[in-house]
Amino acid sequence: MAQPVIHGPAYSTYTRTVRLALEEKNAPYKLEEVDILKGEGQQPAHLARHPFGKVPAVTVDESTMYEVSAITHYIDDTVSGPKLQPADAKARAKMHQMIGIVDSYGYPSMISVVFQRVVNPLLGAAVLSSRCACRRSSRKASCAAVGCTLFRVISSNSD
Repeated sequence: MAQPVIHGPAYSTYTRTVRLALEEKNAPYKLEEVDILKGEGQQPAHLARHPFGKVPAVTVDESTMYEVSAITHYIDDTVSGPKLQPADAKARAKMHQMIGIVDSYGYPSMISVVFQRVVNPLLGAAVLSSRCACRRSSRKASCAAVGCTLFRVISSNSD
């Protein structure tokens, strides 16, 4: 496999996930910054890599893929090194469940707080506290669900 090129900003949680997968495999990669806060994700060059203008996209062996789950599974399946997923089907299902909870419920409800409290001040934009309050129940439920699952996994592995 040729050295992958990750297209996305270093500050992105999802870009960082792909970088961590490659780091765990001790695989070299190149990071090509695509600053979504400056609108670079909506430029034609990036839209050709990711039709939704999100990050990251990864180019490897003249092929481009997007969506973190697809990318990290590809890395795990094609790059030598330690396996990134549990071999046991139930443990792997729990892993996917936790990732799904974070992606579907946790991240969307938490990113609004990050934007209002961190990004907007950096950009000189107004902070809208009302946006921080919305989705509070979703944030709590996500943390509780992931926390309970982690507790069960840790407890069952401590025998």
